[in-house]
Amino acid sequence: MVKVEKIFVYGTLRKGGTANHFMKGCKLFHQGISVSGIKLYDAGEYPFAVYTADPEDMVIGDMFAIKDEDILVSLDEYEGEEYQRKILPGFDFYIYILNDNSKTSHLPVVSGGDWLLYKK
Repeated sequence: MVKVEKIFVYGTLRKGGTANHFMKGCKLFHQGISVSGIKLYDAGEYPFAVYTADPEDMVIGDMFAIKDEDILVSLDEYEGEEYQRKILPGFDFYIYILNDNSKTSHLPVVSGGDWLLYKK
């Protein structure tokens, strides 16, 4: 039996994002959903996500099902060392969170938490 993992993506990996091709082979099962406790910052070509646990902070993204461990490995490589794939308290899915929150001190907040809408 294949274990299915869920991953929430909020930036370039989203459907319509510049790196969505990395999600090939994954099943999109929720698009444009909101998750609270995460704040997005504009880092230029992509957003930084920071876990705040504040219900007022909201991010919009897509939920995918991943059946192949190799896809998670390639996503980890794409996200690089700046991010850590985590399952946050109260969540049952992976999300990439910025490792060093101090990198956001000078960056603008993505208003509304929707990267694709913000970048239009």
